[in-house]
Formats: sequence, structure tokens, C-alpha cells
Amino acid sequence: MKSAQIAPIVINEIDEMIYVSNIETYELIYMNRTARELLGCTQESQWLGQPCYKVVRGRDTPCDFCTNERLLKEGDCTWEQYYEKLGRHLYLKDKLIELDGENVRLEMAVDTTKMQRVSNELKRKLLAEETLIQCVSTLHQGENSATAINQLLSIIADYHQAGRSYIFEIDYEKNIVRNTYEWCREGVEPQIAYLKEVPLSVIDRWMEQFESQGEFYITSLDEAMEYNSAEYEILEKQRIESLLAAPLRVDGQITGFLGVDNPKQNTDTLVLLQSVATFVVDDIQKRKILERLYELSYQDRLTGVGNRHAYMEYLEALEKKPKQSLGIVFADINGLKIANDSYGHEYGDKMIKSAARILKNIFQEYVFRIGGDEFVAFSIGITREEFARLTERLRQICGQSRNTTISLGTIWLEENRNVEEHVIQADKLMYVDKQVYYDKCLKEREEQEENAAIKLQRMLKRQQISPDQIQVRLPDNIPKEETREALVRELQGMGFVVEDFK
Repeated sequence: MKSAQIAPIVINEIDEMIYVSNIETYELIYMNRTARELLGCTQESQWLGQPCYKVVRGRDTPCDFCTNERLLKEGDCTWEQYYEKLGRHLYLKDKLIELDGENVRLEMAVDTTKMQRVSNELKRKLLAEETLIQCVSTLHQGENSATAINQLLSIIADYHQAGRSYIFEIDYEKNIVRNTYEWCREGVEPQIAYLKEVPLSVIDRWMEQFESQGEFYITSLDEAMEYNSAEYEILEKQRIESLLAAPLRVDGQITGFLGVDNPKQNTDTLVLLQSVATFVVDDIQKRKILERLYELSYQDRLTGVGNRHAYMEYLEALEKKPKQSLGIVFADINGLKIANDSYGHEYGDKMIKSAARILKNIFQEYVFRIGGDEFVAFSIGITREEFARLTERLRQICGQSRNTTISLGTIWLEENRNVEEHVIQADKLMYVDKQVYYDKCLKEREEQEENAAIKLQRMLKRQQISPDQIQVRLPDNIPKEETREALVRELQGMGFVVEDFK
């Protein structure tokens, strides 16, 4: 068999699609078997003499991307295209040849779909790995944990082309889940303010999925959950149509989750969320340790207000702030030592916490415990009249308290300068207030004792009570022994029961 006879057989049997068309009229002159089968041309009349753009491309007019003009200039060309009609990626090689004295176009199309898929998968894996490296680098290089995590969420949202990315943390003690971090694309309304205390029961179904399969993808809100469920209501209110989520675990326990809303890319892979979750957990744990260290360094453990260390730093910061008015309150708990001695330190601690709570309710964050029973509070940028109203309210609340009273020294300044000196002045004013308090208490006690003595005399006179029902206790500060003994004998002679403390 001659080569001229072998060539058509080989061309007809190869897997690549080959066709030949007239470059002037677009009419098809030849199609090999692969081309005919792929294009569904079972009869010769379906393709022979028909325009190539109609048979091959399914168009009524020549293709916008036709290479005929280019072939006439260059003689050949290669190009790639996704062929929608066949759902395939093709590598095309066109060549201008002469056939029976006419210029014709020879096109061979190699199906690169499998190769393209492999390439795309490799690119996607590479992109995922590059994105993961970027995420890890962002977390480790960021000086501020919150800023670093927000940048991380931005990277994840870009990878998935999502409108919003976020982190939720679970509080098992309160049985709630909190949105602690959030990143939103421009035009997407932030939701973090509304998701601070979501009942854990709302995500029961999610928790089951996290336990059974780990990461998951909700492709359709309507198909994935019941219309009248709390879960549907929360997501629908946020205009969430789909979402990706991955659990965060500490020692095997689910402590939260990482998610993205309405993703448009890379929805068929959860590898990035899965990988990043581990690093996010580490960073959150680091943040909690730092927060705890901060609390120990700057927060009074008993009351939760600032401690003396925080107070000293705040004094220094106040001096550096722009000039503005300042109200200072120096507060001291009345009778704390007596309470500790009489009822124990647990009762005294309750008094301290009560005082801190009262001060914090009025002066918010600028409250410091600088000693056992001493507090200092500040109010910045406040008028004299406003500060007077605050301190009067403080005195009223303390006056209504059943077990905690506080002596106060208050000063209002036009400018926040020489603050420490004015705190000392407020301290002195507090001692004046405390003396007034104790003088009042002493007077009230004397009146009570006098009233009690008068009442006792009346009861004895009216014989409502007999002397032997009264127990008299002598103090140990009677100077002379003979005086003491004489007093005991006299009282006993009157019928009183006498207990000598000496």
C-alpha cells in the first residue's frame, strides 16, 4: 500500500479532530471520523459543503475569532480555546494549504481538557498553598493580634471571593457562641454587633456536621435548613445564600469556627479553611494568654477595676493628653477593718466589690483600686455642673446601701495638669468627709445608748424586767482593783448578774 493511500486512513483514525474548509467561502471540504462523531454528523450531507462556522461552531455568521485573515498573512497559527458546544478545552493548530489550486484551511484540534483540569488543579493547589503561607505569615508577623486576624480574614475572603469572613468562639459556660472577628467587603453590612450572644442551640446542626465531617459547604439556604428555624432566620436576615465553615478545636473540643459567606470561587475545596483553622486556634490561644497577663498586670483581681500599676500609668498618660477638664474622686470604704475583724475577710471582700461596682457604674472604665479600701476615679472632659451631679448621685447611692458606705473627696479641674498633686488634695478632703461620717456615727451611737439606758430604767421601775434577767459586763479598763471589786459587790447586791471581763 502506498503512502498516499495510508495517509487518509491514519488521519481518519487519530483521536484529534481535523477538518478542511475553503478559506474564501468557509465551505467544509473534509472532516475526519473523530470530528464527525464529536459534532454529531452521521450523514455526509450534514457537513459537506456547509459553512464551517455553522457545523463546527453552531453559528449563522462567521466567527469573530476566525483565523483566516491571519493565515493569509502568516501561513499558520496556534491558539487555545474553551469550546462551549463540546464542553472541552482545545489546543488548535491552523495551517494554510493549497488544494487543487485553491487556498484552504486545515485545522487540527487537540483535546486538552484532561490536561487543563490537571493544570487547573495544580494551579489551585499552588494558589491555596501560597494563600496559606500568606495567612500564616500574616498571623506570625503581625504585632497586634486583632489586626493580624482581620488581615487573615481578608486574605481568606479574597481567595473565595466572599462578601464576609469571620470567626465565632463558643462559651460553654454561658451556652452561647460569639462573633469575635469579622471582615466585610465594601458594600457588605457588618454583622458582628448583632452576633455577640447567639444561643448555642441555633447551631446544633452545624455542631453535628463539624463532629461528623469537619468542614462543610451550604450551597443553598433554602435547601439546607427548615424555613421556620432560628438558624434560617439568622442567616436569612444577613442575606446569606451560601457559606463555607471549618471548626476550631482545642484538645479535640470544638471551641468555635471559621467561615465565609456567599463564596464565589474555590467552593469545591475546603483545604484552605481546614489548614488555616489550626493556626487561627494557636493565635486565639496566644491572645487569651496575653489578655490574662494584661489582667494580672493592670487589673485588680478582686474587683476587676484597674490596679495601682494601671493607675500610675494612667496618671502619666493624663499629663500627656491635650488640655481638658477633669473630675477626680478619692473614695475610701468606711468601717472595712471593723467588718473584717467582726465578720471575717469574706464579708469585707463583699464590701470592697460593692464599692467598686458602685464607682464603676458611674465612672465607667476610669476607676482604680490603689489600696485595700481606697479607690480613685476620673471623669474626663466634664463640666463642673456635670461632675457635681455625678458625685451627688454617688453619695445618694452610697447612702442607700445597706452594708457599704464610702467617704469621698472630690476635685474638679479646668485642665488635666499636676493631676497627682490634686489626687493628694482629694485624699485630704476624703479624710475630712470620713471624720464627719464617724462623728455622726458616734453621736448616733451615744443617742442609742442613752435611749437604751432610759428604757432600761423605766422597765426596772415598772417591774417589766427583774435585775437578775440583766447581765452586766464590766470593762477591763477600771483603774483600781478595789474600785472594781466594790462595783461588782454593789451590782450583785442589787440583784444584777455581773460578768467581770478581767
